[in-house]
Parts: sequence; C-alpha cells; structure tokens
Amino acid sequence: VGIDILASPKVFVHHLKVSNCWGDGIYVGAIGGVGTTAISSDVTLSHVLSTNNRRQGLSMGPLTRIYVVSSTFSETNGTAPQDGIDIEPQTQGTTRNVRIEGCTLTGNTGSGLELAQHVTGVTVVSTTISAGAADGIAISRVEIPMPPWLPPPTRLARSTFHRISSSAAPR
Repeated sequence: VGIDILASPKVFVHHLKVSNCWGDGIYVGAIGGVGTTAISSDVTLSHVLSTNNRRQGLSMGPLTRIYVVSSTFSETNGTAPQDGIDIEPQTQGTTRNVRIEGCTLTGNTGSGLELAQHVTGVTVVSTTISAGAADGIAISRVEIPMPPWLPPPTRLARSTFHRISSSAAPR
C-alpha cells in the first residue's frame, strides 16, 4: 500500500502522486474486528493521482465521511479486483457518507467504481468514469431499499459514464 490510513480522524492528503504500488495505491479504513473496530473519519483526498497500482487505486474500508475531490484513479492492473475506487468494508463495519467529486476513474482493468455491501450514503458528482475491461460502475450485494434509519442512498449527479452495464437476477 502506498498510503495506509487506519483508524484516523481528520486527515487531509493533497497534491501527490501514488504509483506502481504492489497492492492499493491508497487505503482508508479501520483496525480491529467486529465490536472493536476503530474507523477513520473526516478524510479528504484532494488532487491525488493514483496510477498503475496492482490491486486498487483507492480502497475504502469502514469509515465515516470521506471527500475525494479533483483526483484521478487510473491504470490499476495486476490482481483482482483492479478497480479505480473500491468501497469494500466487508464484515468489519460500514462505510458511510462518501462524496466523490470532480474525479476521473479511467483505464482500470476492473471497474472504475465498485460498491459492495455495508456501504451507504455515496454521492458521485461531476466525475468521469470510464470502464476498462470490466464495468464503469459495479454495485454488488447492496440491499435495496435501504432501511429508513440509514443515511441517504447512493446518488449520481452531473457525471459522465462510459461503457456502463448492469445485470439483474431473473425474477
């Protein structure tokens, strides 16, 4: 991992390049297990270029409030899932209140943006997402509708998407 932000509040990372990492270019998340998880919160990534990393450009584990702005996540390749941004808290906790704004996700072998289960309140605004070998946006195992006590659901606005596909289970 190029930059590893774990269980950290109020982090501001700006104007840097992360490239050629063996795993993720940037990881933001938690430490500990279920019931003892310490999460990151109030993280801003601004004007970051994360390119040619082996697993992900940016991975997010359990966290609350992350703002990713004016950044590029590109050319991720090497080992699955190979996404530009992967929001993947797994069973460690929940990722809440993600805002991706004015970013470019392009040329990744996996998806531009992937959302897994335990993710809520994602907003993507004025962002260009181009598919590589997989989907531009992949949403998997997300339960819809969201229970009313959770933050707002995923919103996509004023963004450009290229080669977007979706599939639904047969009814």
